[in-house]
Amino acid sequence: MTDADERGDISLLNYFVGYVVILGAMVGLASLGNQLLGIDPVRMVCLCCGLLFGCAAIGKPRELYLVIRNTGWFHHIRNPVAMRTVLTLFALLLLALGALAPNGALK
Repeated sequence: MTDADERGDISLLNYFVGYVVILGAMVGLASLGNQLLGIDPVRMVCLCCGLLFGCAAIGKPRELYLVIRNTGWFHHIRNPVAMRTVLTLFALLLLALGALAPNGALK
């Protein structure tokens, strides 16, 4: 995949729709995890965000990768390998935090 393919163009509408869907999904999953499984909402958000960054790191779905790729300081990372490495590290950190942090430590 070339650098031009990695950076990708995403319309402003698709960017905002993707961003809103991501935020809504995180809140919804945290609420469901708390109500149905008794999982602390902050822990659930960490786990869901870890999965989100993991999916973005492997580029599936591509739109998710493009939304995250074009958000905040991520768009300053020019090297596609570095970008995927950063996303993978974030995924591992958030998954470990969500899975291994003691109860009450994330509040």
